Amino acid sequence: MAKLLKTAFVILLVISFIEVFYYLFYLNSFKLLFSKPDTADISGKQAVNETEPPGTPAISVTPAVHPDVLERLRNYKYDPKSKMSIKTELQTEIKDIDYDGRQSGGDFYPFALKIVTTSGRDFWMYFPNFLYQKVKVYSKTDGVDQPLKPGDLKIGDTVLLVETYNPRFAPDNPEQVISYEIFRIQ
Repeated sequence: MAKLLKTAFVILLVISFIEVFYYLFYLNSFKLLFSKPDTADISGKQAVNETEPPGTPAISVTPAVHPDVLERLRNYKYDPKSKMSIKTELQTEIKDIDYDGRQSGGDFYPFALKIVTTSGRDFWMYFPNFLYQKVKVYSKTDGVDQPLKPGDLKIGDTVLLVETYNPRFAPDNPEQVISYEIFRIQ
């Protein structure tokens, strides 16, 4: 009986080593442990930081997304009947505002905000014309949202940026953005 138990234990141990070898080497998961993360964001474009001098490498960090969620996104990507949308929220402080627009990279943007990112860096957000038309600004006071104009935003305001978009479309496609709301928090 003891010999049978030893044999079963050895077989289980060998199977475990084979599984570890398979997952680490055959599926190339071993490379992930020692490789540097990719600096490209989900859209495949590199992040551009306008405040750093030319030649300074820019780094874009995207949060980890569970593989099941990515698979569901792929399933809905080309489905025109899909009602799926993604909503992102960021609470931050306004450092600077260009009400009259801003020139960047050869393009003119009718509205731009300089905000503080979650990592503490200053970052210019450029609003193309199609996005600026969808921007709605509210003042959030005691749970009541009062409509404002973008010109009512001031430097130093704490704001909540809420973007709702459809992942079926490319970032430069006007149909991607469903709504963009800015809540001034008081």
